[in-house]
Amino acid sequence: MDKTTYLVELERELKGLSATDRENALSYYGEYLSDAELAGKIDADSILGNPRTLAAQIKADIAMSPLIAESAAAAGAGAGAGAGVGANAGAGAGAGASVHQQVPEYRQAPGYPPAGYQQGGAQVPPPPQPPQPQAQTTEKSGIGVVWTVVLAILAIPVGLPVAATLFALIVSLLATLFAVLVSFAAVVVSFFAAGIALVVGGIILLFTNFAVGLFYFGSGLILFGLSVLLGIAFWQLGRLCIIGIAKLFNALRIKLAKKERGTVQ
Repeated sequence: MDKTTYLVELERELKGLSATDRENALSYYGEYLSDAELAGKIDADSILGNPRTLAAQIKADIAMSPLIAESAAAAGAGAGAGAGVGANAGAGAGAGASVHQQVPEYRQAPGYPPAGYQQGGAQVPPPPQPPQPQAQTTEKSGIGVVWTVVLAILAIPVGLPVAATLFALIVSLLATLFAVLVSFAAVVVSFFAAGIALVVGGIILLFTNFAVGLFYFGSGLILFGLSVLLGIAFWQLGRLCIIGIAKLFNALRIKLAKKERGTVQ
């Protein structure tokens, strides 16, 4: 596939990205293929891989960049807080790491050639620097990030046994996460319902048996407060679980992409 046809296919597969991210990716790979053409006639597929696979990896890289930046910023802030006098310097380093991590790692995509890649006996020039994403890059929700990364994993061309194993792993992890979150949610809802029932019952009993009514009313408020605290904990737990699953899947995606790239080359 020649450069023009490849970029048209890649642009079609990048639908759903913001205009800025799409233009950055197309400009980046267009520049790389232009440099590669200086070494002679090229086959874009053999250099960058299938456009659909590459687009899936780009989308996953962009979707993961806010989570990676958030982790880097948190680590930098923690290091700065523990440094005492050097806290401000640590926070600054963390912020710098955050900005750096927001660059989509386009070079992780399957089929991406290393520096010095040989094409038809001629050496392809080293790739240009990845484009800097703009501030208006759209951030996906946690579930959206997980789904984007899963699609990127499934887009990597692997053998049937590996694909079946990957599918089973993904389904089992998501099912386990769903079961844990549903169980936790059930506890929160039961505490909330019990608290409301006790409060209402306590108010009614206040007019017939003040002491018992007050006990029920107080117990209901306690359960209601616990349900609120558990609800906050549930939200944070769910968020952390989703982010963890997304990072796990992303690490698996990068490893598979590198392995597939090495196989092709």
